[in-house]
Amino acid sequence: MGELVPFQRMTDIEIAQQAFEMGRRARVAIQQTKDPKQAAGLTHDIKAIRDRISKMNLDFDALFEWTMAWLEGMVHSGRMLAKMEKNLGSLLRGSTLEPRGEPTLASLGIDKKESFRWQRLGRIKGNEFKAWEKALREEQQQPTFVALWRLMFGPTNSPFPEMGDGYRVIYADPPWDYGNPREPSGRFTEQTDYYETMSLEAICAIPVKQAVTDNAVLFLWTTSAYLEKSFEVIKAWGFKYKTTFVWNKMSHNPGHYNSVQHEILLVATRGACTPDIPKLVPSVVSIKRGLHSEKPEKFREIIDLLYPKGKRAELFARRKVGGWDTYGNQISGG
Repeated sequence: MGELVPFQRMTDIEIAQQAFEMGRRARVAIQQTKDPKQAAGLTHDIKAIRDRISKMNLDFDALFEWTMAWLEGMVHSGRMLAKMEKNLGSLLRGSTLEPRGEPTLASLGIDKKESFRWQRLGRIKGNEFKAWEKALREEQQQPTFVALWRLMFGPTNSPFPEMGDGYRVIYADPPWDYGNPREPSGRFTEQTDYYETMSLEAICAIPVKQAVTDNAVLFLWTTSAYLEKSFEVIKAWGFKYKTTFVWNKMSHNPGHYNSVQHEILLVATRGACTPDIPKLVPSVVSIKRGLHSEKPEKFREIIDLLYPKGKRAELFARRKVGGWDTYGNQISGG
């Protein structure tokens, strides 16, 4: 891992001159690592450098090598975690205790979501991974996390084949499709690094309209770039727009027109569904961003505060939550 430190301190010009060769060295380093903590740290470092390179508009091969190094890091780490899981049982499921000095996820520098994803990716066979890489090179396509996930588990365009009904509260964070995973500038959009996106048509087709009561409320996450199209989803799901919450992420994220520091939570209702509690909650909530696309629990608390009554469902959920029916292909447990 130490060999990447000088690279992290290089200027963009120096990186451009050595990016391809350093990417190959990073891959060799991850392949030779046998310590799970070192593998996790190296994978995180590689991802950070790869993200920097993706914004520099370098040639195809340099970005390809660094992206493959990152993916290979997750696969390699996942295999080691799976072996440890068999030996340590529940220790790797988030416990803060370390009996007999055995490691936990926290001591390895890995969160539960990473453990879940990496172990699943670790199931890919070595020859399949190499064949996939060869095909991408021949077609001059950049690898992505989503493409590798799809290779192993198939498309996930229908995460809700069967929804329940009678829901009064719907909370949704759709995986909006922003277009080509590689922008004209040469930068990757971040979405394809973390999850499979869905088309606007596919999101609109989710049978929410049939799953809610006559009087219901919808809380729908969106971004400035997808704001206009979000209203098509609201209409397709049988709701009417009412108001907005804004999440101030308190961090800089470069956009095409300004520094994008917020996301938008649209509120829409069907029938009569004003809050059960006569309390005016501030419309702007400032909380520092965490993992990519992960929303602060504060907003769920606001929803539960305003609407304590009725059956509730979260769409595109990442984990199970007490009192909620959760739907999504990224759910990793309670």
